[in-house]
Amino acid sequence: MAWNGAWIEAWTGVFAAGGHRSYDRTARARGRGRGPWSGWIGLRPSRLGTLALALTGLVLMPGLAWAQSLSSEEQEIFLADPEFAEPRDPLLPTFVVPRPLSPLERRDLGIALDRLAVEAGQLYDAGEMDEAFELWMREVRLRRILGLEPELVAIRRVGLRAWEASRTPEAQLLTLRLDEIQAEVLEQPTPPLNLVVALAASYETLRAVDAAIAVYETLRVRAAQTGDLLLQLRLLDRIGRLQADWFRFGAAAETYRRILVLTESQRLAPAQRIDYLKRAIENFEQAEQRETAIAFQRQLLRQYEEMGQQTEIAPLQLAIARNYRAIGRADLALDFYQSAYRLALELEQSLYARDVVADLATIYRDLDRPEDVLYLYDQQLAVERLSYSGYGIMTVFDQLGQFYESQGEPESAIAAYREGLIMAHHLGHRRTYFETQIRRIQIAQGIITIYSIEDHMSDPATGPLSAPFTWQGNSRP
Repeated sequence: MAWNGAWIEAWTGVFAAGGHRSYDRTARARGRGRGPWSGWIGLRPSRLGTLALALTGLVLMPGLAWAQSLSSEEQEIFLADPEFAEPRDPLLPTFVVPRPLSPLERRDLGIALDRLAVEAGQLYDAGEMDEAFELWMREVRLRRILGLEPELVAIRRVGLRAWEASRTPEAQLLTLRLDEIQAEVLEQPTPPLNLVVALAASYETLRAVDAAIAVYETLRVRAAQTGDLLLQLRLLDRIGRLQADWFRFGAAAETYRRILVLTESQRLAPAQRIDYLKRAIENFEQAEQRETAIAFQRQLLRQYEEMGQQTEIAPLQLAIARNYRAIGRADLALDFYQSAYRLALELEQSLYARDVVADLATIYRDLDRPEDVLYLYDQQLAVERLSYSGYGIMTVFDQLGQFYESQGEPESAIAAYREGLIMAHHLGHRRTYFETQIRRIQIAQGIITIYSIEDHMSDPATGPLSAPFTWQGNSRP
């Protein structure tokens, strides 16, 4: 079987089954609790006891380890081949001599299972969880007779419901069956790729992340043996995305490092390499490995420069500066801040220019260099005016007022807050805030005097306050 990238579209496929068939709920109720399927259908919590395994544990523990929560009888009944196991399911025809189902019988079984799935969905929507999962698990078990592909479709569909409803026992059984399918599929020299995709997707649905990654990695090794670089990249990208989705940022970052190493000697499309670089940077930053992130950012910067993508350079330079600042290399950070600022002004990217100035103002405030801070606030006001940002101008005046207060210059602080108040009136926003800031400073400076209630009551100009109940209205004598 040729290994190529054509099958990759199946990554995002959604597997579903349809159809409808009514089911004799009275007969099902009669058999519940004493019939041959009562050991596994529904998996009532009362029978299993309280499971100590938290739902999040499903992601971290291999499927076979979960088996400790289930009895061997429950596992054997669910995992047994339903086509030949006894007792036989009522949906299957009985034969004097055991034989596989004919094509016509398999078709009829498929129709019956579609209807069973529909009824289970209706029970689920009605809140009858135990009854719904009893039918669904029965359906999944019988789908095995129709082949691996329809069985995996059913496992993924029911597994999603089990996860959403916190049905741990059902999720455990489905994962155990996936482990069997994995062994069966991957032992083939060239397994059908559609089955491998469906298998990994089913593991993902059940949050068995390590198992899904193991499937992808097995295929990657085989792709490497056949020299299929495109398939290797697609599989590694899938692994990296899966690791990042589950917050394994360090592992995801290393996966994208592997991808970039593989593509160094290949003529990869620039856009594709840029995407891989961005993902590597994002995951190294999330993993707090900023030195490595900077190294990949510099590669990305060279890529942008070679491609002439000028509009991407200033924001990347700003990101590099912030990473250098985070690791305590202010000297290198300042170089990138300056480069980002000049280019942002040149290309009229006022948003990035404003961010640069704001960052630098904070840096120089921390370094106690007030003259540089004031200069940067002037620059920030100029940038905000260029971008016609009234809110930005108001914010800068607020920051200026706070800065002047910290420097012990109340008059300058009041002047800055008054400028901010003017903008607040124009915007209809934060007027009370600026008025409060101005009054607070004026009171502290003695410009405004606040009298106590006793002083008001004894003020000879007004006389003592009258009791409120003596007022007789506005009538004249």
